[in-house]
Amino acid sequence: MNSIDPQLAEWAKARNIPADALHGPTGSTGFDGALEDLTAHTNRGTAIAAANMIDYPTAGLELAAGGLAWRAPIPLFLSLLFSVGV
Repeated sequence: MNSIDPQLAEWAKARNIPADALHGPTGSTGFDGALEDLTAHTNRGTAIAAANMIDYPTAGLELAAGGLAWRAPIPLFLSLLFSVGV
């Protein structure tokens, strides 16, 4: 299904909420499209982590290399900074 449900579209319109059918950059829909879209807006690591949380396979997805993932370096830097200060 390539379009949003008409009832959902009316509900969103009545509340002035933008609603659009989610498609990934390659035109994929469903979880594939959602993860590809997530990669396009964040980074590859975030999309893979999200897929892993729901046990979704990522081998067949076209996940573009996104920006830098700061999830690990920031806590590492902060822990080093605090350990030096102690």
